[in-house]
Amino acid sequence: MLGARMPKVGSGPVCRGRRRLRALIVVAAVVSACDTMIADRFVIAPPHVADAAAQSTVALRQTVRDILIAHGLSRVDGYSDEHWAWRDPQKLPGVRVSMSQDGPALHLYLSQDLFGPVGPTEKYRQLRSALLDLERFSGPPTLRLEEQR
Repeated sequence: MLGARMPKVGSGPVCRGRRRLRALIVVAAVVSACDTMIADRFVIAPPHVADAAAQSTVALRQTVRDILIAHGLSRVDGYSDEHWAWRDPQKLPGVRVSMSQDGPALHLYLSQDLFGPVGPTEKYRQLRSALLDLERFSGPPTLRLEEQR
């Protein structure tokens, strides 16, 4: 028996299976800890009335601001575009909206803060729904939604 080969420690089928199981658990933990980006981009063009194009753009912008205020968002200074945010430490994640203008069209970017593998929060869904209801704004504007989820 002096010349017999001893199996290496940790090289048997049971040990290989355990290593694979450990690796699978690590991969599952890493994947489940990833943040989920939840965002929608809206492009809203006001209704085109020959003389009232500028007026309708101002009114549309104010309507969007009113919706944001009604949902508890507050304006954030320090950005080139108009930014709004809502955050409640008891109900994370927060929600953000940026608003910019390209000609008569408004570009809105609604996003939910990164916070692990959660889906859209109630606040996000309510705000998204309210922004989609802008089609009812004075003879429907052209609304295009580009989902980012």
